[in-house]
Amino acid sequence: LASQGGVHSAGGHQAAMHKECFEALQHDFGVQMELFASPLNCYFDRYCSAFPDTDGVFGSVGTFFEWSAKVLDVLPGEFSDGSYQCNPPFIPEVVFGATDRFEAMIQRANDEGKLMQFIVVMPHWKDDPAWQRVKACKFCVRRVHLKAAEHGFFEGAQHVRDGLYRSSSIASDLFFLQSEAAQAKWSVTDSRLRKLKQAFLPRQCSDTQLPAGTAVVGLQRDDLELTNQSREVVHNREVSKLDLQEKLVERKLARSKRVKRKPAKEYREMQRQLSLNIAVQPVRTAYGGFGMARDSIFIPMDDDFTDQFAEVFDDHVEGFTGAGTGKIGNKAQKRAKDEGMLWRKQLQAKILEDSKTAHGGKAHKVAKPPPKKVAVDLSAQQQAIEAYRQLKQRRAAAQQGQKR
Repeated sequence: LASQGGVHSAGGHQAAMHKECFEALQHDFGVQMELFASPLNCYFDRYCSAFPDTDGVFGSVGTFFEWSAKVLDVLPGEFSDGSYQCNPPFIPEVVFGATDRFEAMIQRANDEGKLMQFIVVMPHWKDDPAWQRVKACKFCVRRVHLKAAEHGFFEGAQHVRDGLYRSSSIASDLFFLQSEAAQAKWSVTDSRLRKLKQAFLPRQCSDTQLPAGTAVVGLQRDDLELTNQSREVVHNREVSKLDLQEKLVERKLARSKRVKRKPAKEYREMQRQLSLNIAVQPVRTAYGGFGMARDSIFIPMDDDFTDQFAEVFDDHVEGFTGAGTGKIGNKAQKRAKDEGMLWRKQLQAKILEDSKTAHGGKAHKVAKPPPKKVAVDLSAQQQAIEAYRQLKQRRAAAQQGQKR
């Protein structure tokens, strides 16, 4: 199964044309066989595949190169007519070898007046040598371009995925390689191409969707009927999809009902009120892990500052800074430990050595540049300090009055 692309990642590599496409090719262009297929995605009873040892019992006639060699290796007059669909692996070596074989078979058909036609499906990779080789084939009479949104394929991994079909992610091209007799019988007319393009249109298969693990083989894909258990699985999967769609719709409606932006003045007042309820806190692991004695408080510099500050000041505990008891000791110990580190001593020695070199062998202490002075408006700070002093004086006076 793995050799036939029967793994979850092989869907794009083992995809096939729709059933309607094969029917159009068979009716209008006499196609009777696929040259690169497998038991998992074939349409005709006879086809060429990469593994005839395992595929022979499912209708494979061998690899394309083995089969085509046998077709060419016949006596004059025994060469037979043929019309074939070809969706090869997009490997330059394979496509180059197959195109050479196409030309040899069409040339043999022209020599004996036989019908010979190959319809090649390729991705629209104009810079790819394989695409250029097929386009440059001397028997190519028509190239049909299919846009990505205008065609799809039968899912190559339908046995492990939910659906039978997949839309094409890139554009594709159909190359018609024909002998002289084939051009007269199967001329590539616009009416036939319209029918073929219609068959290539992407489609969904909600009515025939199969659960994972169900494989479709050959001509039996039209005769498949879902069992009651399979229909129940498909129904549950469809219900889940509907629930998801409803949630997405509700989410879009919620986004569309956003509150309109408030005027600038009202917005600033809202932000200010919001900031009053936010306590700007230091890191809890600070102060040697002891944390803060109490949470920090944000007091805006407005008309109510004095009253709010007085309320907080009354709760102040004299002699307690709020720092953990281990802060100073831990910091001093850390500083002493850092100064004794080997890398710091070596750095100091290097700085001293560099200063001697720069000043003729004499040690010279590099002076640090003076700190930059920054102009700061201290009016609000002075007002806060003055209010603090007045509160402290009133509190001291009140305490003295109580003592008397």
